[in-house]
Amino acid sequence: MNHALYTARILVVALIIPLLITGAALAWSFALAAQLPARIVVHWDLAGHPNGYGSPFEFPIGLASSCLPLIAILGGAVILISHRGPLTPLAKLLAVTSIWVTLIISITFLGSLLDANAGKDIGLLLGLGFGSATVVGTGAWFVLPRGIRGVGGSVRPPVTPVALAQGERASWIRTASLSAGLTWGIVLICVAIAAVTIVSTILTKGQYWWIAFIPLVVLLIALSNFAWTVRVDARGLTIRSVLGIPVVHVPLDQVTSADVIDVQAISQYGGWGIRLAFNGRLGVIVRSGEALEVHRSKGLDVVVTVDDASSAAALLNGLVQRSAVPLA
Repeated sequence: MNHALYTARILVVALIIPLLITGAALAWSFALAAQLPARIVVHWDLAGHPNGYGSPFEFPIGLASSCLPLIAILGGAVILISHRGPLTPLAKLLAVTSIWVTLIISITFLGSLLDANAGKDIGLLLGLGFGSATVVGTGAWFVLPRGIRGVGGSVRPPVTPVALAQGERASWIRTASLSAGLTWGIVLICVAIAAVTIVSTILTKGQYWWIAFIPLVVLLIALSNFAWTVRVDARGLTIRSVLGIPVVHVPLDQVTSADVIDVQAISQYGGWGIRLAFNGRLGVIVRSGEALEVHRSKGLDVVVTVDDASSAAALLNGLVQRSAVPLA
């Protein structure tokens, strides 16, 4: 395999093409905005009636603030994944999503400016935008190298089940939480979203006060994935967020076995929190490294990154073995 060509294909699709799309859209939108009056329609209701006015330069500024962070997050994740190992189907999907969403956003903002400038049919422009984005995104998928499956994680040596007598009680509890770096990253993102929300509310004179709920929703989602209590006992496996919800529970009668594996948060699960891997595993991921994997007789297998996973697996396997022995 030509490694230079392999890397170049990933770099072009994940970063260069989205940046070129954004750059071209920004140049065109600034040129259009310069030809428009100082105050134009900048927002419409669901019926298509104007209900917001502002500077035409709000469109290129909004385009840049939407696309550039998106490209940095998605493209950066793809580059990081491919740098640490083979390109996965998840990484390919992130790269294609970067192009698709960038095109949609760019065409939406440009369409709005064209509509204000020349009375274009914005509905037709948006339709063409979605169609173009789908065609380009599909082409980008085939330009990228083939994705390598195998997102289950490397399995460590089997653990010895804990021997439990009938009626004997045993439980295992640990807390799994994000690293300090990730926690501060989430805080900074929430602060940035809150700042944008405050500025937007002021600029619109409180007309869109409801967007103030966006930072709160983002914060609640972040907090719900920040830390988890992982418990193994006679009821099976229970993984509960520090907020109380969500809860992932695998009843003991559905557990067939438990293993200890090593996982990569980004390349295998696409990030942190509750994730769904390409092979169907449900993951509660707070970091890369040691994880407990629980196989089920029905439903999705569950993976949770937690310290001392070997003790959890040993106890869970012991509980399964004991439940399979008929009572005397």
